[in-house]
Amino acid sequence: MIAGERAKTTSSLDPKSKREGYHEYAMGNYLNAQYYGELQVGSNRETHEFIFDTGSPWLWISGLDCKYCHTKDLFDSKSSTSFKRVSSERKELFYETGSAAGYVAQDDVCLSEDVCVNEMLFIEVDDTDEMALRYNGVLGLSPGSSNILTKQNKKVNNSYIDQLYKAGLIDKRVFSMYLSDSANAYNTSMFTVGGYNTEKFAPDRNVTWNPVTDKTYWTVKLRKATVGDTMVVTSTNDAIIDSGTSYIAMPTSDLLSLVDMLDTVHGFKCAYEDFNKLYACNCPDLTVYKETFPPLKVTLSESNTYEIPYTDYTQRRSNLCYLTIMPLGEQDFWILGDSFMRNYYAIFDLDNNRVGLAGSYTMEPFQLTFVMLAAYLGIALMVAVVIRVMYLMCKKGTRDQPAMDVRQPLAP
Repeated sequence: MIAGERAKTTSSLDPKSKREGYHEYAMGNYLNAQYYGELQVGSNRETHEFIFDTGSPWLWISGLDCKYCHTKDLFDSKSSTSFKRVSSERKELFYETGSAAGYVAQDDVCLSEDVCVNEMLFIEVDDTDEMALRYNGVLGLSPGSSNILTKQNKKVNNSYIDQLYKAGLIDKRVFSMYLSDSANAYNTSMFTVGGYNTEKFAPDRNVTWNPVTDKTYWTVKLRKATVGDTMVVTSTNDAIIDSGTSYIAMPTSDLLSLVDMLDTVHGFKCAYEDFNKLYACNCPDLTVYKETFPPLKVTLSESNTYEIPYTDYTQRRSNLCYLTIMPLGEQDFWILGDSFMRNYYAIFDLDNNRVGLAGSYTMEPFQLTFVMLAAYLGIALMVAVVIRVMYLMCKKGTRDQPAMDVRQPLAP
């Protein structure tokens, strides 16, 4: 099913899931750039699509009265008998390309008929100020605080995974993601709550665990990075595992070191293109590109090394290979987004403050047509740089703004 069409949410697709205490749900994949799932909201169980985002803590949805919302199916709170606004404080979320605002409310929010949180707190957005949102909202899954101040001036922790656990719907505060390489497909990527599905691992791969070093995000220690076997000079020890960012992102100085290694060691001359805001490397020979473009390797924690194939951090167009790595200026973290996560089954363990990674079954590179490549690159530019960076910059200030994918196509 192509992105945008409605697919029935399926709970516990794996027969052994009930035995092992987890629930598994299908996710959609839009151009390998956005991964989304369905939630049922309200007493009448309206189905809406949300970006499942490990890089932000908030759950929010565009309401029926939302101005400038560009999604088709907005949440009709008036039709839900269980809906209630719980705070008179207006919540404003600011982005470089616009803003979103709304009020804190509560209602039923369900992954399926048997996994449903009653009186879940979220933001009902009524104004996005010309932000082009592809989906109805965001399900924030970061470990950071999403505390809400109610009318009684009471702070309430609002993590959806925590609420599932408190309701007795899962036995462990664990969720996992399996991001497939099948673009424009539904039911190939999976979201699991309460545990993880070992059948999604490659048979010879074990889970390697990485302690969380900053509980605001799923931040782990970045020990080193290499292009092939050549060390990249890194300016930070932090890497954030983030399903809400399409690609890899890093401080600009680290990216310049990577580009230098591609030139001096591997012979790929690269230059920055202002128009596309990407580095383009000269690679006219397709065979040489396939056989010699090196993988990017990152070592997390002390000794867990993960390989990112060249196909997941480059895209070839004509005689150029674009590095789909976004510069973050002077920010002090790397972002390991979807292009990293597609190679590994990711397990997020709130109980033990750790992230587990295991090789998945789908390790083959994804091939794009010329038209899809142009759209794919263009879509990634705005989300990884404009929106995600604006949210993560709140690390030094307000930390409760979710990120969203808003992108413009790359011109041919």
